[in-house]
Amino acid sequence: MRILAVDLGNVRTGIAISDPSGLICRPLAIVEQSDHETLALHIATVAEREDVSTVLVGWPRSLSGRENEQSANSERFARRLEELFEGSVVLWDERFTTKLARRLPKEPGKADDARAACYLLQSYLDAPRATRKV
Repeated sequence: MRILAVDLGNVRTGIAISDPSGLICRPLAIVEQSDHETLALHIATVAEREDVSTVLVGWPRSLSGRENEQSANSERFARRLEELFEGSVVLWDERFTTKLARRLPKEPGKADDARAACYLLQSYLDAPRATRKV
């Protein structure tokens, strides 16, 4: 089953998806939606359509590991998504994903958000299975 990753933003949210074997990922979409309730409904619909078993939600934390306003926002979003999606919802450390995405060559008309979601997802796929929370 596939895994979907969400790089949650205030205006734009990047989405990436794994291949069915769970080895690699690709950017899927950028959703321009500032209302997180509408966004959660959209993400749940995409996850069902794409036969996803797990949705990762990027969990921004400070370099020291402390929580902040953005991490609390991601936690609220993940809780709401759990109510809408029948599979697993996992918060996953997203530190540096946006910086990594910005280092890639720019593609005309494309934002970094979906590529940041792909970095988030690939870090999850590359993590030892013992550290995954699925």
